[in-house]
Formats: sequence, structure tokens, C-alpha cells
Amino acid sequence: MAIPAIKALTSLFCANGDSVDILIGSTPDDGGAFDVLSKLSNKIYLDNVPLSEDYDIAIMAIPFDGRWKNGIHFNAKRVMDTRPRPDFCPTLGMSSWKKHEAEYQMDNAIELGFTGLQPDSSFLGDSSERDPDLVYLGLGFKRDKDTFWSQKHWGNERFVTFIQTIRILRPNTRFISTGNIADVIQAGAPIMSRIADPKIFLCKNFNLNQSFDIVKKCGSYFGNDTGMMHVAASAGLPVYTMMAFEGSEIKNPPLCTHYKCNNFSSGTSDPIDIAKDFVNFIWGQ
Repeated sequence: MAIPAIKALTSLFCANGDSVDILIGSTPDDGGAFDVLSKLSNKIYLDNVPLSEDYDIAIMAIPFDGRWKNGIHFNAKRVMDTRPRPDFCPTLGMSSWKKHEAEYQMDNAIELGFTGLQPDSSFLGDSSERDPDLVYLGLGFKRDKDTFWSQKHWGNERFVTFIQTIRILRPNTRFISTGNIADVIQAGAPIMSRIADPKIFLCKNFNLNQSFDIVKKCGSYFGNDTGMMHVAASAGLPVYTMMAFEGSEIKNPPLCTHYKCNNFSSGTSDPIDIAKDFVNFIWGQ
């Protein structure tokens, strides 16, 4: 979601062939951000420099939870955060966001002097090998001590019923997923054991570059609110996301023109109904 702002800053500061040093500060489960941004432009120099390094500007992507503090976790002459803060907002305060996270980050780029239109989020390039019957299944099952990430998972049993229903409605449809070992063990393998045919559903532990190549070959995305959802959107795939928290559809929906968000904590969560809606959304049936 930082890609539009990064592109804007690149055009602003790198017009004369200069480079910009960017520190990617992130929690461990978002380590893929470094790999994604490294594909944007050879004019942006990305490095895991020490947090003690001095910076001219720090732009805060997730400012409200106080995860990164100037003078403690980094040193910056100027800290930018244009998103209004509520008086009290816990870490999961999705409802405090009034527009897309990418738009808030663009506000920082505009404040620094960028005057153009908001860039798109693409970084993979166009694909001519896209298979309309191949669906990327975004599982992204992770755990932490507060169970936040596990709450974002739609549920293995729902995914199984969803796949089975889609196969009845569209017998040629196939599904593929990628992820780390935790994703495969906790979500991919249990679903594969129920489907029992790798030609229908396959989940493997691929690295990010391999995962990006697979996404580019798919015709659509269905799944949890994950990083791969944003990758699929950046590649121009139609995206159907099952979101878990109120406000997520405002804070971080996929940045693409053809998408649908369903909040399964308060809306429709029946996998058969969702499968029918997905078929209509993707193939117009």
C-alpha cells in the first residue's frame, strides 16, 4: 500500500538521477515489504540500515499505535503523519480510518511537494499468461499472542466448502496458494487433505518471487485480507476479499478497479452463498 507514495516520492526527488535512502521499518510478519519495494525502481536504494541512523524525514505508515517512536526506534529531523489521530485508538482501531491508507501516505508526498495524480500500485508488470480458471487463494494464516492474525483467517472449513461449491458451479476452476511454512501447515495442508486433488487445489511453500510469478498467471484472487491480496490487485486481477474487522474495507481495500470486500464478522459468511457471489462477480454467471 506504500507503493503509490513511494512512486510519487521517487518522481519528486529522483528527477535528476539522485537516489533516496529508504529505511523499511516493519514487524517480522511484514518482512515481505522489503522484497516488494525492491522491485519498484533502481533509483530507490533500499537498505536495512541501523535504526540509529539519522534521517531527514520519517513517514509513518501506521502511526496511531505508537509502535515506532522518534528518538527511541529511529532518529529523524521531521516526522510526518497527516492522518488525524482520535483521542484514544487501540492497535485494532480500524474504524478510526476515514480513507485508504495509501491516500494518507500520499498526503505526505503532497505535503513534500508532489503535485501529480496518485500513482497506481503496480510493480509486477503485465502478464500475457493469465489463466481465467485459476484462482489464487489467499490464506495468510498467522498467529500472534493477541490472536489478531488468526482472527483475520476466514476458516479452513469455509475455504473447503467454498472450493467444493465453485467446482460444482464451474468444474474447470482450479485454486493455488503460496505462503510460509506456518501458512502451509495451519491452512494449506488441512484444506488440501479435504480436497485430495492437487489439480484442484495446491498450496506450497514458495518464496516471494515465485509467489509473484504465480499470482501473475492467475485470473482472480479470493481470500483473506493479506499482503498477497494487494499483490494481486497491483497485477490487475479482480479481487474478492473476506475481511474480519470493521473499517478494514476503508483502511486497506485492494487498490484496483474490480474488487469486492465482504466483512465476515458482520456480513454474509456462508461459504456457499459467498461461492455463488464470487462466481457472479468474476465470471458474470
